[in-house]
Amino acid sequence: MGAFVCLFLWARANRSDGDLTGMSAEDIELACDWTGDDGAFVSALIDVGFLDGADDAYQIHDWCEHQPWSAGSSRRSEVARENASKKWGVDLSRQNRAKRSERLADARRLGTHTAVEWGAMVRALGSKCLACGSQHDICKDHVRPLYLGGSDGIDNLQPLCRSCNSKKCGPGNEPDFRPSDWPERLRVELFACGVDADALPNACKTPANGEKTPAPSPSPSPSPSPSPSPSPSPSQKKPPAPSARRSAVELQTWIDSLPADEQPIPGDDPIIDYAEKVGIRMTIC
Repeated sequence: MGAFVCLFLWARANRSDGDLTGMSAEDIELACDWTGDDGAFVSALIDVGFLDGADDAYQIHDWCEHQPWSAGSSRRSEVARENASKKWGVDLSRQNRAKRSERLADARRLGTHTAVEWGAMVRALGSKCLACGSQHDICKDHVRPLYLGGSDGIDNLQPLCRSCNSKKCGPGNEPDFRPSDWPERLRVELFACGVDADALPNACKTPANGEKTPAPSPSPSPSPSPSPSPSPSPSQKKPPAPSARRSAVELQTWIDSLPADEQPIPGDDPIIDYAEKVGIRMTIC
C-alpha cells in the first residue's frame, strides 16, 4: 500500500496528467521506492486494473476522473500565463525565454562543451539519471544553476532525467550526484572517442572560445650512443678469398685453414688430378 500511495504522490508532482509514457516498469518501481521483487509491483497494478498500457507507454487508469485537480494543473498554469499577459501587456513566455537566452550566453562565456564531451559524460556515468537511476528522458543538468552564475562547461554538467531535474529549485538545492572519480571516467571515454582529454583545461572543460589547449609536447629522449660492434675473435675470422693468381703454397694454406664442412671442393673433384699433373700439392681433410 505504501508504494501505491508513493506512486500517486509522485505522479501528481511529476506527471500531473497521469501519463507515464517513456517509463519502464523498473522506472515506475524506482519512483515509488518499491523494495520487493523486480516487476512484481507493476504486474500487480496491471492485474487489478490500476495501470494501463505496456512498457514505455503506461497510463494510470482513469487518472483524470479520479485526480481532476492534478490533471488540470497544466491548463491552469497556461490560463494564468495568458491572463498575466493580458493584464500587463507583455508576453511572459517570450520574456522568460529571453532571460534564459541571456543567462545561457553568460554561462557560455565562462565555459562551453561539445556534443562529444556530453555524450562521453553520459556514458562515463552509466547512461542513466544519477538521482533515480532511470535511463529514460535524460537531459543536461547544470550542477550550479545558470541563474546563480554557473557555467555551461562540461565540468558543471551531470545527467538527470527531466523529472529529477525539475525538482531542483532555489538556492541551496544544488546537489552534485556525480561520483568523486568522474573526471577520470570522463577522460577514459574521451580517449576512446579520440579526444585528448588531458588537453582540456580545468578537468575536461572547454574554454568559451572553443579552442582546445594543446597538450605539451614531450621532450625528446636523448638517443643512446650506439654500442660498438664486438670484433670477431680470431677463431671466427674467415680467411680472405684467394686472388685470381695463386701459387701452390697459397692455395694449399687457404684450403687447409678451412673447417671440414666448408671445404670448397669435394675430395674426389677432378681438379685434384689436374693439380697432381701440374705439380700443385693439395690436401683435403
